[in-house]
Parts: sequence; C-alpha cells; structure tokens
Amino acid sequence: MVCIWSLLTGETNPRRLSGHGAAVKSVTFSPDGTRLASASADATVRLWYAETGHEIAVLSGHARKVNAVAFSSDGTILASCSDDGTVRTWNITAGLLNRQRRPRSHEENVRIFSISFSPDSARLAMGGEGFPLQIWGSRTGDMDSRSDHYSRQTKCVRFSPDGQSLLSTRYDIVSLYDITNDTLQAMSTDLVGHNKYVCSAAFSPDGQFVASASDDLTIRIWDANRTPLAVQSLSSHVSTVNSAAIASDGTFIVSASSDQSIRIWDAQTGQERFSPLLGHTSVVYSVSISSNGHLIASGSLDRTIRLWDARTGRPVGHPLTSHKSAVQVVTFSPNNRFLISGSSDHTVRMWDVTTGQESNLKPLLCIGEVESVVFSPDGCLIAAGDSTGLIFLWHTDTNQEFCEPLRNSEKCILSIGFSPCGTRVVSGSIDETGRVWDITAGKQLLVLEGHTGLINSVSFSLNGQFICSGSNDQTIRLWNASTGALLAIMRGHTAGVKFVTFTPDSQSIVSGSDDTTIRVWDVSDACFPPSGGDGDPIALFTSATFRDGWFLGPAGELLLWVPLEYRKYLQVPPCTFIIARHRIAITFDQNWHHRRSWRSCWKRNV
Repeated sequence: MVCIWSLLTGETNPRRLSGHGAAVKSVTFSPDGTRLASASADATVRLWYAETGHEIAVLSGHARKVNAVAFSSDGTILASCSDDGTVRTWNITAGLLNRQRRPRSHEENVRIFSISFSPDSARLAMGGEGFPLQIWGSRTGDMDSRSDHYSRQTKCVRFSPDGQSLLSTRYDIVSLYDITNDTLQAMSTDLVGHNKYVCSAAFSPDGQFVASASDDLTIRIWDANRTPLAVQSLSSHVSTVNSAAIASDGTFIVSASSDQSIRIWDAQTGQERFSPLLGHTSVVYSVSISSNGHLIASGSLDRTIRLWDARTGRPVGHPLTSHKSAVQVVTFSPNNRFLISGSSDHTVRMWDVTTGQESNLKPLLCIGEVESVVFSPDGCLIAAGDSTGLIFLWHTDTNQEFCEPLRNSEKCILSIGFSPCGTRVVSGSIDETGRVWDITAGKQLLVLEGHTGLINSVSFSLNGQFICSGSNDQTIRLWNASTGALLAIMRGHTAGVKFVTFTPDSQSIVSGSDDTTIRVWDVSDACFPPSGGDGDPIALFTSATFRDGWFLGPAGELLLWVPLEYRKYLQVPPCTFIIARHRIAITFDQNWHHRRSWRSCWKRNV
C-alpha cells in the first residue's frame, strides 16, 4: 500500500493507493510534486498522480524486487534499482525504458539497494551488495568513478545539495566522500555511533548536517563538516574477524572475515597493504601463511579453498573444490609443500601446493565436523579436533593413526595447537576450558580454567613458555605453559574473541574478534603491568580495569568514562595497536588532573 498524508490539514486518515502485489520498498515525489513513484517487491515501479491518486503507468522489466526509485532534477527521468542487479532509467513522458546498466563487479550475484541523482542529474550513484560504491553518467551510461571500499551492505547513497559530496551507509556507519575531482575520495573520518544497521541517511537542504536512522532504534544528526582529529580513520573489516595469521618474519598480518574478504596488514603500522582479496562468495573462516611468506591459503563457507600471492594480493591457480561442505580451517605444512584443510563434511584433506591438486592419500575421517587441524612443528603429524570432543592424530606420510583419539569431553573442540617440541597439544572447547595433552602418553596434563565463555582459539608461543586463549567472554588469557597458572587477562575487545596467535618472537599476541577489530598485545606488559599512582598516569591506566564504560583504579575508583561509540576502538596498554575503522589512544600531558573530587579536576575554559 502507498499512503499519502496531508501535512496542511493534519488528518490522520491518508489517501491509500492500491495496486502493488507485494511490499512497497520506496516512494518518492517528482521535483514539481505532481507525481509519485513507488517501488515494490512485486518487481514493478508504479507512477501515480499525487493530487488524485490515480495510477499513471506500471513500469515492468525488473526480474526481482525493486528496492528504490529516484527522479532526476527536471522530473523527466526516473531511475529504479533492484535485487536483480540492474539499474533502469525510464523516460517518464513516454513511460518507456531509457537505459539499463549493471554495476561493475567480479561477482555474478549483486543486489542494488539505493540510487541517487546528482543535483544536476548528470550523474547517478548506486550502492548495494557485492560491488564497490559507484557513480555513473546518467546520460552516457559510462562509469565516472568507484570507491576502493568493496561494500557488502551499502543500504543508502545520497548526493549533497551542492553535488560535491556523497554519503553512503554500510553496516553501522555513515561515510562521506569528496567527489569534486570526479573521484570518490573518502573524507577524513566516518560518522560512527550507531551500533546496528544504518538503513537510511540524508543531507539537510543546506548540506551542513546529515541525519541517519538505524536498526538500533535511534536517529542521529551529524555535522557534515566535522573533522575530529582525535579519531584516526583506517581501513578495516566490516564484520567478524574469524581468523588471523602472522608471517614468520613478523612483517605482515593476514585476516579472514565474515565480510567474505581476506586482508593483508603491515604488522608495524596496521595499514592495509593491498585492496581486499576477493573471490569467496561466503564467510571466510580461516587463513594460513606459508612459512616462506609467499602464499596465503583461505577456507570458506562456500566449500572452496583459495590460494593467494602474499606479495601481490593476486589469486594463484583455481579454487580447490573437493570438500562437500564448509571449509572451517586451513594450514600449511612447515616445508610449504602441502596444505591441509578441515571441513564440516567430517574430513581432513591434504593438498599438494605445487600442483594445486589433492594428494594421493585418502581423506582423513573424523566422527564429527572438523573445527581445527594443525601440523606438528616437524610436519610428521596432523592433529584435528572435531565437534564430538575428540582429538585425532595421524602420521603425515601414511595417514595411519598415531594413537587412539584423545577424549576432551562430549563438547565440541574449537581449536588445537602443538607445542614447539611437538609432544604436547593444547585444545579449546565449548566447555569453557583449555586442556593440555601429552600425545605420547595419551593423557591430559593440565586444565586451563577461568574463561566464562566458550574458547574459540588457543596457541602455544614459539618459545614454549606461554599459552594464550581467546573466548566468547571477550577476553584473552595468558597461561604458564608448564604449570597452567593464569598469568594475565587482556580486555579490550567488545565482542567474542575468535582467534589468537603469538608473533614469531613470542613477545606479542594477535587477536581477532566479532567486534570486527584486530588487536596486538604486548606479552610483557600483560604479565607485569606497572602499578598505578598519582604521579604516573600511564601506569595508572595500564593497571586499571575497564567495566561498564569506566576505567577503574585499584580500589574501584572511577578514573575515566568512555562514550559507547569509542569503546571498540580504544588502544590502551597492553594493547600496542589496533586495526579497526578508527584508532583511539588515551594520552596525557603535563597538565593532567587526578583528584578524589571530580569538581577539583575541572578547570574553566580548559
């Protein structure tokens, strides 16, 4: 149904326009206000007289639901976009199709959610799923410019009234682009504050403000010209970081995300080395880097494994496609010759990296879905953990069992890792415990207890001294590998921790989370935090705890409150840096104030 409401009379009963056969997704008035266009999930666009409500025309041709419609500034052209991946422009005078175009994308299945004409109607912007934000010449049909950001969920695009800026919404943020030089140049910062999908946004008539509406039940109004220098805008994943790996020389980090991308980051600066590695058509669960740093492997819900050149970001060969279900984990052998993969089809498969073919050895069978699989440090053994709580061990050269499966419990094993000496394995489970096993004796040595959520990832440090674990309780815990004693708890992630791994020098931990961020933590600072004191603010905050938005001192005193929208991006020791949409660090100068009374800390005009 389309309803027209009179703002002059204030009547509560609208004029109802019937005709669509499914939900109406979008409505818009023509610039002169005489006509109304509506887009529907019935795959049609309808034109109506705004005054009488009489139907003018039904514009058919889209193959799937139509998500949005937009008039050109002179009212002669109507554009519509659809889940069929096309934008159609219609000559309103004749009611005929004028042009059809499809955004440039390497993917076949794209959906277009939003379109917007520039104020002079010379350009048409489009945003959606499976392609970068793009601007096209509305009359020429040629693409003018495109964003470097490969969007998965651009819900809304709008030109500014002066035509010099473009806004887009993706997930929970609003982005602004400068288009004065015919390029899509991201402005200095995104507008961050919503915590669920932003469904719609618009410029004020003077272009000074942006209003946004979100699934978090709020409407926010932003200063479109604001440039908050305290917030550093960075590239980042826009969904859960499921896996991360660090190169053996420690120079770069590779991450895999539910946003279907793989990204390569400089380990020193956190800057992205290349554009996102795209090709998977669903969630990417796992990544691994060959020990020589030349290749990256990725496994996905789309049942494929892909190889990438770590030095260029380009795909290598064709996808590996033997698995019948999601590929949950991939890892290279120490000599880089082989790759093993674990799948929810209950199998572990070995691949010859040189040929890109499955090895001659038969697939290894587990009882349940394979959640984790690793090589021993010498490459002679393969260990796999499955959803029934069993750890399987096989000889690499024969695929024969090394020992009877180790029984963790009835609970799913989500992660396993070998000790550097290869005689022990550590496992993380849904039962919220980590366990260390002697694989030669086939017995349990240690139980790591303390997490209050399932343990998604565990890892030994290469010096053999530590074990780290990441959990859905949003924490990372550091353990003594010999005794199982808890050494430190690292807090900072605002959602479940999906992946943890040590850097090659064992001095830092890399973690990825459901909060879309990647963090690097200093092991020494975590184990030996400086004691807080009035004269050392850095030490004070290093040793502080963070709860309900407050930094708390040793006695629970309130030190600093952090607004909700900033918490995800805080970089406070022992976190040494963060890869996220933004990076926020707390710093102090010589004039900082710390008193028992808040009033005594406040200074006029400061």
